[in-house]
Amino acid sequence: MTKLNERPSELIHKIRSNLDKFLTASNWSLTSRFLYLPTTLLCIFLLVTILVASHFQDINTKKYIQSELKHDSREVQLVIKNFLQILSVEATVLSTIIKTSDTENIATTAIDDILVPVINQTRLDNNLTSLGYILYDNNYKPIAQSSNIKVHDEDHSPARIQSIVQGRNHQLVSMSSNGLILRAFSAITKNNPVSEKSKGGIIEVRVMLNEVLSSVSLGPETRIITAVMLEDTQEKNVLQKNTTLCCQPFDSLQTSHWIFQYSASMDNQLRELLAQINPCIKSSIDDTTAFQFIPLEINSNQKKGGIVIVLDTSKYTTIKTIQILKTAAPSFIITAFIILLLYFYLNRLKTFLTRLKKIIIASHSNDFADRFESDHVYCLDVLHCQNEKCPVYQNPSLVCYLETGSEAISPAWRNTCIFLNKYNTCQNCPVYAMRKGDEISEMRNVINTMMRLWSVFLIKSGNLLSEVLRTSHDSSHPSLDDIAMRLEQMAKLTSFSRDIRGVASKEEVYNQLRYIFENTFSLTYFIMFEVNSSDNRMTSAFDSHPELSFCKANVMLNPERCRAKRMSEEISSVNNPVLCPYFNCDHSKYYRFCIPQIMGGQTGNVFSFMIPKMELNNYTDQIIIIRKYLEELAPILTSLRLIDASKEQAMRDPLTHSHNRRFLNEYIEQYEPLAKREQKTIGFIMADLDFFKQVNDQYGHQAGDSVLKELVAVMKKEIRSSDLLVRYGGEEFLLIFPNVEENSSEILAEKIRTSVEKTEITLPNGEKIHKTISLGVAEYPTNGDSFYKVIKFADVALYEAKKTGRNRTIRFTPDLWTEEDY
Repeated sequence: MTKLNERPSELIHKIRSNLDKFLTASNWSLTSRFLYLPTTLLCIFLLVTILVASHFQDINTKKYIQSELKHDSREVQLVIKNFLQILSVEATVLSTIIKTSDTENIATTAIDDILVPVINQTRLDNNLTSLGYILYDNNYKPIAQSSNIKVHDEDHSPARIQSIVQGRNHQLVSMSSNGLILRAFSAITKNNPVSEKSKGGIIEVRVMLNEVLSSVSLGPETRIITAVMLEDTQEKNVLQKNTTLCCQPFDSLQTSHWIFQYSASMDNQLRELLAQINPCIKSSIDDTTAFQFIPLEINSNQKKGGIVIVLDTSKYTTIKTIQILKTAAPSFIITAFIILLLYFYLNRLKTFLTRLKKIIIASHSNDFADRFESDHVYCLDVLHCQNEKCPVYQNPSLVCYLETGSEAISPAWRNTCIFLNKYNTCQNCPVYAMRKGDEISEMRNVINTMMRLWSVFLIKSGNLLSEVLRTSHDSSHPSLDDIAMRLEQMAKLTSFSRDIRGVASKEEVYNQLRYIFENTFSLTYFIMFEVNSSDNRMTSAFDSHPELSFCKANVMLNPERCRAKRMSEEISSVNNPVLCPYFNCDHSKYYRFCIPQIMGGQTGNVFSFMIPKMELNNYTDQIIIIRKYLEELAPILTSLRLIDASKEQAMRDPLTHSHNRRFLNEYIEQYEPLAKREQKTIGFIMADLDFFKQVNDQYGHQAGDSVLKELVAVMKKEIRSSDLLVRYGGEEFLLIFPNVEENSSEILAEKIRTSVEKTEITLPNGEKIHKTISLGVAEYPTNGDSFYKVIKFADVALYEAKKTGRNRTIRFTPDLWTEEDY
């Protein structure tokens, strides 16, 4: 359910994102900016041009069609008018013939013999087969006729007859079963009528309107259609029974058919009536037809009707389309040319940028094999240069004005071309004119030159770093990432070297080095062994995992077991897991490395660490930097060791190697405040060898020195490593016991005295003797509130032990102090 609810929101978000991308010009691609957008604008311009041309062409076409319709209307009206005149003349002629005839009675059939030849001649002359006459008596009843055309809605009123006799309404348009007809009337009057019946009459000449209209000379695109508005339903039924009502295609429209059509020029009432007569008329109007309606009065009752001139405008539409195409063709050709030109240059630009991207990415890995294609115009061929020191002379494919000319990229070689003395600038040089192309060509030359200079720079940088890091030179020079990483490491190494300049002890150095190994190199398992060559022992300077054995138990017990220390060379388990029997690591998961740190020509330290096998490639270069750190530290540690050795010699008695009075003073200064703060009990024992002068006098000073050394050795066996033994002067020694239980110092002193008494001392001459010591004991803060006071009291107790017989231990008591101040 949640997914269904999320889909519309995701769709809306996607649409909104795409819309924002479309509306934000900065997100458009090059194709969108330089092809799609201009193409869209050009297409809009072309469309507007076509629409404007079409609009003006429509106006011109409509004007032309209207003029054609007006011309055809005038032609039709003129023909109708002329034929009505012909009919009027014909009717007048016939009435005149009848008036002048000797016929006494116009109702006789002999009148046909007089009128028919005249009518036939007029038919032949005007090609009117429907032309005929009707002779009416005074009551408007036909008495003779040559036309069978029946007129609907005939008006026989006396007013109508009177108007015809008086010469009014002698021309009419009427409706018959076969269509509209033209009619002309003429009155017949006789001066001496034979009888009352022959007082006079009316002669009518009529002809079908369609036949008259067929003689109109119009274009092949024009048709003439008659139309009438009927009001009487009976007339409609009669008309529909005796006429053909149809809607035919324009090409099949014939003037011989009754086809009721309407146009916009008709009034609404006429259109509705015509549509009711023939409902299919509505579908006969389309956009390819134009209409012109010529109104006619039908009969004297003013019925509406007329002639519809139909003009096929498809030809004009075709002509209009052709004219529009002719008008838009130049714009279309220009637009297509511009689009193709844009596409060509855009494709060229995209090809350049794609190649540029590939070259730049390859250069990051120091791969400069891919370059832009360059022309083959060489300044050596054009100028015949003989400067053998010029880089262009050595490599003619280089672009001279970007290498040694006034536009050279490298400042070191800029303006070094010898031909600048002649041309002043590269722009005046013929080679420049031949090689300088458009912006893309120029960028190709610049990129090629930059890649060459960049390649030289990376090669020099790689060689320099190899010399600094003392790595081997190979054919594959480091990439930008390699150089950046090594420069960063060198910067850290420089910073580290600056930081350790002010260190005061080895411990500070080891703390900083441990921090570097953990944070810079991300080492997890490592240990630093400190080698003491004089004592032939190895100790741990710092250890990441003291609880793990590594090889500590082996090499600290016997330093010669360490191969790295013994051979003074770097060893690892990468290629040979059994190279050293004391690697002590899981070879399926880790590699073990041991790097000796050379000090003064011999191994001073051994740094051992493990890395996961899967990360060996990541540590390959880092091991070089680790070695560099160790090399950087070697002289610092050597100096600190020498300082420590000097301090140690200054703080110890050279004969017995026990601490001296100088060390005692520094010790009291540093340790006494701590003892006061923590309220610890400190035991002080002052010991003196009994009758030591006799040994010197009897056996010599060398024997005395041997006795002192043996005495120190015995006392060291009886004290803790945290206890101090100080040669206070001559054969007198001071023992300091930090953090002891109160009143336990006397027991320790007696234990030492007994051990010395039992020890057999071998003199240099081989003789064996026994010696005793006297001891005075005092405790801080039980016997005094300062170390010096307690030492003084221990010396007082020692004096008392010697005074009372020697070879004994005396604990200081207040009664032993005879001075006023206690």
